[in-house]
Amino acid sequence: MSIAALIIGGFYMFAGLAIFHTAARDRLLDDAISKITLKPTDKAETAEQHIMLGLGTLVFAGGLALASLSILAALFFVAALTYQAVWFWRMKKKGEQPQRKTLNAFWIYMAATAFTWLAAASGIFVPWFGWTFLASLAAQAGAISAITALALFWFVFRHKLG
Repeated sequence: MSIAALIIGGFYMFAGLAIFHTAARDRLLDDAISKITLKPTDKAETAEQHIMLGLGTLVFAGGLALASLSILAALFFVAALTYQAVWFWRMKKKGEQPQRKTLNAFWIYMAATAFTWLAAASGIFVPWFGWTFLASLAAQAGAISAITALALFWFVFRHKLG
């Protein structure tokens, strides 16, 4: 089960970076269109890019936590799943329909979330370095937050997404 956790965690780290890249590409295209049309980018479009960055942050952090066998993975996966569900609910409320591939990714992520909770229940998440649970949890939270923040800020500043 730990090997599967490492593979799934690595996949979702990559998925988080892919979401960052998608937001950056979207921003680049919006900037180009606004310069061609001489009209500013719509505020709703900018908000959508920030929503994508938030989702990418949660997905990347969850993948990193799972790949490092941290108990925090279960929390990050649930947070990202909830974030996506609220995003879909908001889209439905506005009368929009999410793309089929986006819904398929959501169902797969739901299965990965269930796996993460199953892994947590099976006890594969152990304290780092033999530390006490709380000390290890604090170290894991700090390390995961720092690495996720570095990845996010690198994309934000590199692509001027702020």
